[in-house]
Amino acid sequence: MSSTSYSPDVEAQLKKLRAMGDNDVDLSEMPEEIDWRRARQGMWHRIKRDDLIVMLEPKVMAWFTGQAHEGEDVNDTVNRVMRERVIVKSAA
Repeated sequence: MSSTSYSPDVEAQLKKLRAMGDNDVDLSEMPEEIDWRRARQGMWHRIKRDDLIVMLEPKVMAWFTGQAHEGEDVNDTVNRVMRERVIVKSAA
């Protein structure tokens, strides 16, 4: 419980809400099921300027997955391998 103090009226309302069961909650204005068929993914997400989305073939993805160090995800592995290759190529 938080240490915030409320007016006696608000405290009474909160006590009443805490005592309510799930079936006592009026969901008439907020249905429990939502139809997601018209939803659009990524509508509000803006990719950073330095981000790049790369589509990898399954065999290439499997290779990178096999190269992963412990605790490293595929994105980290791709970045590490690419850095290593670029540095080696730049040094030559």
